[in-house]
Amino acid sequence: MSELRTLVSRRSALRLGAAVAGSAGLAAAGGGEAWAVSKNKPVWVFGESTFFADYRTIRLRQLSRAGHLFFTIHDAEAGDAVAHGGYQDESEQHPMWVFPVTDPAAAPARSTPLLRLWNAAEQRYLHTASSSEARRAVRRDGFRLQAEYPAPYVLKREIEGRTVALWPNR
Repeated sequence: MSELRTLVSRRSALRLGAAVAGSAGLAAAGGGEAWAVSKNKPVWVFGESTFFADYRTIRLRQLSRAGHLFFTIHDAEAGDAVAHGGYQDESEQHPMWVFPVTDPAAAPARSTPLLRLWNAAEQRYLHTASSSEARRAVRRDGFRLQAEYPAPYVLKREIEGRTVALWPNR
């Protein structure tokens, strides 16, 4: 676990604030039985690969199993979920592209991290773009932040004709 506690991972966790970084720690990415989508304001992703605000976007993979969704920007993680977790890759039916951010201070304007949290007791994920929702999930519901590198960043506002809502429409 200590190898996951890199400077970049800590920096990503600190976007949530010191309370979450200290109480949640960082957890290794792993498979799960369930996944929840934030019910907060919509966030936006690109519907195709593009170059925007000096960033080349990368694919956000959408996987599903028995009605549960899982999102990742890592091809190896997606492949493992398909090969060993029984997930179906829906990335071709729902193409989505996000910003790969290694330094939150240099993130594109109007973007925010897509945070992934894991609850081991309930075997479920929560993805959210709200740091307050993430803090609440850690404090009240037993979730732990799973830091991704690079971190997937989504947009807070729609760009007409270029973006699609990640939720609530997906």
